Amino acid sequence: TLSKTNLFDAFNEGRFAEFTDPALDGFVEALEYSAVLDDRTTDICQQLDGNVWNADNPLWDNYRPPNHFNCRSILVAVTQVDVARGEWDGEEDPDPTIEPSDGFGAGEK
Repeated sequence: TLSKTNLFDAFNEGRFAEFTDPALDGFVEALEYSAVLDDRTTDICQQLDGNVWNADNPLWDNYRPPNHFNCRSILVAVTQVDVARGEWDGEEDPDPTIEPSDGFGAGEK
């Protein structure tokens, strides 16, 4: 459990660092939370799945995966190309109404 959780944490932290790198000059405009949806999906990941917030939204400090042990969710970049194609209209989803598990979220990353 710890190895899997730490692996996904490192994976997502690397993706977040790459997607928010100032050298990209805003190419990544937003991030989408993508969860594996099956009979093991937690309530928080079900609620967050498909939600999109600006890449610089401080909400990501609390809701960047993993949000619980054995979390399989990842961050997906929403780029200027996606926006140009009309795949994202620039509207952020509402803030979540559920909190990460104890030991995850703000101040834990």
